[in-house]
This record gives sequence, structure tokens and C-alpha cells, in this order.
Amino acid sequence: SDIKREIAAQKEREATEKLKDALVSELTEISKVALPELLIEDQMRSIEQDMMQNLMYRSVTLESYLETQKFTDRDDWLKREVRPAAEKRVKAGLILAELSKVLEIDISRDELAAQIEQMKLQYGAKDAKVAKQLENPDVHRDIANRMITNKTVEKLVELHSK
Repeated sequence: SDIKREIAAQKEREATEKLKDALVSELTEISKVALPELLIEDQMRSIEQDMMQNLMYRSVTLESYLETQKFTDRDDWLKREVRPAAEKRVKAGLILAELSKVLEIDISRDELAAQIEQMKLQYGAKDAKVAKQLENPDVHRDIANRMITNKTVEKLVELHSK
């Protein structure tokens, strides 16, 4: 039935995502790479912004979140949760960027244009501000980098499966 097929497909997607996470995690653990403080700080800001949006969406204050998670204050949270997560993301990003060069993974202008067009259809129709952001060359570069990273992780999974 359709439901069984959908459940099986969902389980397969989840298993693939777990494998991707495990491979990237393993790669970051065995790799030695210098982590530029500026990148860590940028990533910390990004994580904090994401968390604030998430909390706002759930109508939870930062203070109550910190309390339920047993952090003494914002600085304690930044030190014990945000910074380690930021360091892990930066390290993974640097390693995957290097791996994409070694594996000669790239995307074409057509692939990027198709992705941007899809995002415009998906988000731009609902939000004019988002549609405008999708015209920004910096945003195009971010999307391209994300696409290259995704292709690199998929290649990593493919190589692991051989």
C-alpha cells in the first residue's frame, strides 16, 4: 500500500541521513585542522540566532530554556553548548570543502540556477523579502556552497558503500 511504501521510504531517508552524519562525524574526528576563531564566532552567532528564532516560534524565553537545560546563564550556555557545536560545524565545513576539492566536486551554473528557481517557487511566492534575498550574489554563493557540500557528503556515502 501507499502508506507502507511511504513509511519504508521515510525509514530509508532517515537511515541515509544517519549514515551521512556518522561519516562526517568520523571524518572530523580523525582530521586535524586549524579552526579560525572568526569562523567559530560567526557560526556561534548563527547558532544563537537559529536558537532564538526557534524559541520565539515555540513562545519560550531564553531564560526559561537556559533554566530547563541547567545552564547558569547565557555565557555558560555559549561556552558549554554553542561553542562546541560551532567548532564541530566549522571543522566539518572546512574538511568537506577540502574534500570537495580533492574529489573535484563542483556544480554547474545551470544546477545553481535550477536550485534558486526552485527556492523562489517554494519560498518566494509566500514572502517578497525572501524572493528579494534570492537575487543576492552572496546568497547565490551560499546556496552553491551548500550544494557542493551536499554532493560531497553524497559522494562520501557512495565511497563508503563500495
